[in-house]
Amino acid sequence: MKALIIGAGPAGLVTALRLKQALGVEPVVYEIRSEPTSLGGAVQLPPNGLRLIEQLGLSEAILARGFSSGRLQLHSMQGEVLADWDRTDAIRKATEHGYMRILRNDLLQVLLEAAQGHGITIHYSKSVTRIVESDKDVAVTFSDGSNDSGDILLDCDGIHSAVRGLLIDPEAKPEYSGIANMFGLLPISTQEMGIDPALHATITPHGLVAVSPYTATADHLYWFFSRSVPVPESGSRDGWEAVSKHEVDGFKEKLLDTLADATGDWNGILRKIICETDRVKFYPLYKMPQNCKWSSKRSLLLGDAAHAMQPHIGQGTSMALEDAFFLSRVLAEPGRSLTEVFQVYEAVRRPRVEKVAQASADRGDTRQASGPAWHRIKEMGIGLGFWIYKTARLDRLGVGMDKEAIGYDIMQEPIPRIA
Repeated sequence: MKALIIGAGPAGLVTALRLKQALGVEPVVYEIRSEPTSLGGAVQLPPNGLRLIEQLGLSEAILARGFSSGRLQLHSMQGEVLADWDRTDAIRKATEHGYMRILRNDLLQVLLEAAQGHGITIHYSKSVTRIVESDKDVAVTFSDGSNDSGDILLDCDGIHSAVRGLLIDPEAKPEYSGIANMFGLLPISTQEMGIDPALHATITPHGLVAVSPYTATADHLYWFFSRSVPVPESGSRDGWEAVSKHEVDGFKEKLLDTLADATGDWNGILRKIICETDRVKFYPLYKMPQNCKWSSKRSLLLGDAAHAMQPHIGQGTSMALEDAFFLSRVLAEPGRSLTEVFQVYEAVRRPRVEKVAQASADRGDTRQASGPAWHRIKEMGIGLGFWIYKTARLDRLGVGMDKEAIGYDIMQEPIPRIA
């Protein structure tokens, strides 16, 4: 089998690696950009994703680059520690993995090196303009006049997918979540800043500010601010660029103003981190509608192209990993047509990603603005709830943890029979 893969980001490279390793499929990857992209900040890999990274044989390379810790500290605007816990304590023995924060570009470099080691061909500057499916193959034409054909077309080119727009579901459009993220990277260690190596988060009256190391030695920090941002009147890409410039120009001042009434050592450190950051990036958070089509005759959407979701529980990359591994399992079963493969794939994957997407959207509600009085009540409720949680030792039992999400193993998911 020859597989054409559109998109050389993490989703496309993981899919190519898995199909080559597990099935001997010959993947050819096409990327619209002229070179590997360095876009994006740091991504999170929870246990369900790290388990699959291990099966790709890439654990050692990933561990050498990313920050591994499940510890979370939640701070109040008064500098109190509302919560301090390891999110993976209750399932670490079962999964043998924790949480990792890694720069997206570092993850991409590991995957590119692995793809090169497996002889996987990647073509750059390739924009899809036409797709024709037949009973025998699927043919793709690119804007430079070149073309290729294969047995299957796997689309992994993200939320603004070309294949989805040209072939599978032209009517499906990304939906704005109402939340935007601004983030910065700072080459300074947790030791220099005088903070514990962990994920630190503060819920402000206007959104969530979080700080985490993203390197194995905790010598670089990633921080972001998630908050409500109205849709631009134009609703166009140009409109977002205008919002981006408007937001970024005065971003640090706005965030520092949000923290003006914050007290305590931690909030002083947080202000210092913001002030010492030279560059801030802005991006709005989109999601895909749940009724989006995922497949056609010989083409299938994977990763964000099918089910982009808000990043508030850090499952986006892991969902793409699960997609690739489950697809390889179904393709390995003899006697199935591609129509049956796609039906089985969707029957298993759609309920899973919809549940995770809803959990992420629910978490995003905490980013919505609230008045000072209601915000203080919310902080007190979180602090009391966590005290009860720890006193009753519910953390040891995994109560309150999304064990179904982070402890999930796609390789143990039963493959149904389609009548």
